[in-house]
Amino acid sequence: MSNKLAHWALNAVLVTLMALAAVVVVLPRVTHAVPLTVLTGSMTPTIRPGDLVIVRPTPAEALYLGDIVTFQPVSGVATLITHRVIQIDRDAAGQVTGIQTQGDANNSPDKPLVPGQVMGRVWYTVPKIGRLTNGQNTLFVLGAMGAAMVAYAIMLVLKKDPEPTLAVAPAIAVEPTLPIELPPMGRHLKAVIELEAAPTGRHLRKG
Repeated sequence: MSNKLAHWALNAVLVTLMALAAVVVVLPRVTHAVPLTVLTGSMTPTIRPGDLVIVRPTPAEALYLGDIVTFQPVSGVATLITHRVIQIDRDAAGQVTGIQTQGDANNSPDKPLVPGQVMGRVWYTVPKIGRLTNGQNTLFVLGAMGAAMVAYAIMLVLKKDPEPTLAVAPAIAVEPTLPIELPPMGRHLKAVIELEAAPTGRHLRKG
């Protein structure tokens, strides 16, 4: 029973690691999205420090009020901020000319942005995992996932299937049979048997 529980636990850990790798690494790479770690609490309680946000490149014309976007507040500076869109300005042709953002926990809006400052829209958030995948820890996390998968594969290869056991029927105690003694025959029964066994007399064959 303990072996089965350990096997199920290992499977659960493996599935969790694979799902984590998919949402943190594989899916962003396939969709050209960027995983970023949130360092401040300006978007609390929607997004908390240590959460990982997956930012997908989005044109300014595809943004809506209420979207959470990541932008570069100062051109040429690597600092990025993730806040909510509270206002979108458009010209007569419908082209976006300005975007206003504000953090959910902030009392005042940010400085107005031009579309070129917006990196993209937040696609989804992975709570708490940002601290593990931030900076140099990313290689450690990915290495741990790979090592777990390799160890699991080796375990499956080396694991021997238990030999089938044959079910043995329980022995049944059989009492020895005793010889059956017939009761002694009476004289009349014995006379009948002798009469049947006696050869047919000549007087019976006449006529």
